[in-house]
Amino acid sequence: MIEGLSHFGTGGDPTSLWCRLSGLAERESFDWSGDVRPRIPYEDCFIYSLHVRGYTKSSASGVSPGHHGTYLGLVDKLPYIKGLGVTTLELLPVCEMDAVEAPPVSGKPAVGHTPEGTTADKDKTLYSENGELSGERKSGRRLNYWGFKEGYYFAPRTAYASDPDDASNEFKTMVRAIHRAGMELILQFYFPESVPGVLAVESLRHWAYTYHVDGFRLKGSQGIARAVAADPVLSDRKLILDSLDMPGMVRRPENLWLMGEHSPELMYAARRFLRGDDCCIGDFLHAMVRGREETGVVNYICEYEGFRLCDLVSYEHKHNELNGESNADGTDNNLSWNCGAEGHTRRQSVLRLRKRQMKNALTMLMMAHGTPYIYGGDEFADTQGGNNNPYCQDNMTGWVDWRSAGKEPGKELYEHLRFLVGLRAKHR
Repeated sequence: MIEGLSHFGTGGDPTSLWCRLSGLAERESFDWSGDVRPRIPYEDCFIYSLHVRGYTKSSASGVSPGHHGTYLGLVDKLPYIKGLGVTTLELLPVCEMDAVEAPPVSGKPAVGHTPEGTTADKDKTLYSENGELSGERKSGRRLNYWGFKEGYYFAPRTAYASDPDDASNEFKTMVRAIHRAGMELILQFYFPESVPGVLAVESLRHWAYTYHVDGFRLKGSQGIARAVAADPVLSDRKLILDSLDMPGMVRRPENLWLMGEHSPELMYAARRFLRGDDCCIGDFLHAMVRGREETGVVNYICEYEGFRLCDLVSYEHKHNELNGESNADGTDNNLSWNCGAEGHTRRQSVLRLRKRQMKNALTMLMMAHGTPYIYGGDEFADTQGGNNNPYCQDNMTGWVDWRSAGKEPGKELYEHLRFLVGLRAKHR
């Protein structure tokens, strides 16, 4: 366990951190009795992805006092998630790390975002602190809210625990509750090229056997992805990669059914078809029935990066000004349509069309071959205000706004998705 990072958004000085090693008695004190991993095949999975802090940090999330933004807050929301028909939870990085970034080298982007065009002046960065955008100039020091950076890979993040001194057991409590609900847990890990492959493999073994994690989605180094795929100790865990066709990839015959590809093919084809582009029907039909003979294909139309579902039908252009990079960060290839008005509007004709388009998108996703994936909040039209890259936004831009779940179009969209999940399960 790493001491010194228990408050989210503080840090920046590695010399102030220290490591606390747990004894054998402490490691074996947790009661795993009765814990069973569901082992759900890809064709029966419905993946629901979320950010542990952002999912319940809002005061409207309805979790117990003291559980906002924590592992136990996610436990409080499991009945809701299960009620949606979810089989598999996928969490953005939860290993310990320093959320405060050093000023980037001139001309290079900060880790966690993908600027296109000119590089912004990093001395004009806006910094998200304690859930509010301060507006102060921070000399380029940034917050990495998403967590895609090198971390302390063997320890759970203490800032996500209601009791930072007991983060390990709290994480285990969350995993046990997920399994008791009949769901799987997949963790995202980001391994840059600077991380040795043996360290990455050993850390994933640690999470698999110490924390009973069911699988991993890997981002970053292709070399590490190949090493993990070839590791016999991890051969009984799901492994989701951005590509299964990378050079040198070894596919072990005994675990092919556990390997999956997080494919953007449906995203591009469905977005073009949704907004009525010319000459796209062939690509759309191909993406709808695309599959692999032995491995899984994970389909999505929206995820944590790029436009959320509500913003996909509400904005034609990204609005990332609050990131402090002159709106130069984030992709410009959103393939979106605002349905007649940019952003917030009271025009009922536009609002009706947007609702219908969101239902169309969910129908495409749930009726496609492969495994459907959504990002938490899209089921009730959560919005990021047109920000398609809120990697530094620890505030209501990046958090799930649960107020949307109790009003239209969120309520109707949620029920429509539940209907689609039931239809999919009934007609496998």
